Amino acid sequence: QINRDIELYFALSPELFRKRVDLLKETPHTSQITLSPTGSSSLYGERAHSARARLLFQLIEPIAQFLPGDITLSLSDHDLGSWLLGDDQKQAALDAIRDGRYLTEEELKAYEKREGRLPVKGLVSACPPGSPGWQRGVAKRDGLEIEELSKETTFIYDPDLTYDYCYNPELLDIHGALSWDFTREAVLRPIFQLSKFARNPEFLTTLLEAYENFTSSAAQKKYAPWNEKTIDKLFWRGSSTGDSYSKRPNGLTWRQSHRPRLALKTQATEGEEDVWVQRGKTWEKETWSVARLNEAYMDIGLTGGPHQCKKEDGTCDEMKQEIIFKDRVAPEDSAKYKYVFDIDGNGWSSRFHRLIMSGSVVLKATIYPEWVSEWLTPWV
Repeated sequence: QINRDIELYFALSPELFRKRVDLLKETPHTSQITLSPTGSSSLYGERAHSARARLLFQLIEPIAQFLPGDITLSLSDHDLGSWLLGDDQKQAALDAIRDGRYLTEEELKAYEKREGRLPVKGLVSACPPGSPGWQRGVAKRDGLEIEELSKETTFIYDPDLTYDYCYNPELLDIHGALSWDFTREAVLRPIFQLSKFARNPEFLTTLLEAYENFTSSAAQKKYAPWNEKTIDKLFWRGSSTGDSYSKRPNGLTWRQSHRPRLALKTQATEGEEDVWVQRGKTWEKETWSVARLNEAYMDIGLTGGPHQCKKEDGTCDEMKQEIIFKDRVAPEDSAKYKYVFDIDGNGWSSRFHRLIMSGSVVLKATIYPEWVSEWLTPWV
């Protein structure tokens, strides 16, 4: 992950890299950390008072003594780094690195142009030509029907590909962070982000929110051994973050966004679903009622009422009427469930670390790679 984040910046000359670092000091919602091997290190900037900035400073300040000289880092205080690097700029940077040269400011300016540069528009303009996402953009441009993907249940071989809407374009219809289909900024900024899209070129930092010392008494209260877990259901509670819910000209509604969709699906009482059921030594596909499945296996719900919704167009009222909002549940009580769900909010899910420590099986749905993603072993 570290190498992927820094690799493309080798296409910038040291002078241009430092110039872009200096420009970040004027960027809203950022803080700066200067590490010095010979003097005092410092934390400053607009968001220097935030816990996120202070925690990162406390983590990395001890390494200052080992650096060859002063270095300044800029950290965004936003939940999500939403800028996207176009695939053409990415390939140009990789070509320049292989050729042992730097991209000029003129070349970069051409690649950073947001509109009119490519034959497709919106989010998919960042995709490689020929990828499923790019082909979706071509079909939309030409007024053709967009081919629906198979709904057959499958196992995931490579989770990394599921993060990338260019190769998993279904995300464009079902994830709130991708529901606003416009071309994003495509500038190589050497800024640290708390979480980011798979095609965001910035530096993913170490997330320190919600971490606890597993050996502490407070953390132990949120853990239960498997043989002490008494509830054989999938559990989740959370607020309705993850999108700015409103009526959209593109036809997408709040019901398609990831958190409301989860709530609506698991509170449903009508319809049927095909499921695989073990009968003896074989597995058979059977049709069960949605009501029966939800009652037997789900304890999932949104809490606190509608958030981040537009009152003026009636969206908040719709959400209040259609969603069954549930009470909050303390982490100590949620540890009684054998299975827990984890899903994105406005950015990464900070509770993931606590859920891993709970002793429950964690089922995670995300589009955000995390700094530990490649170190975690699936199915363990």
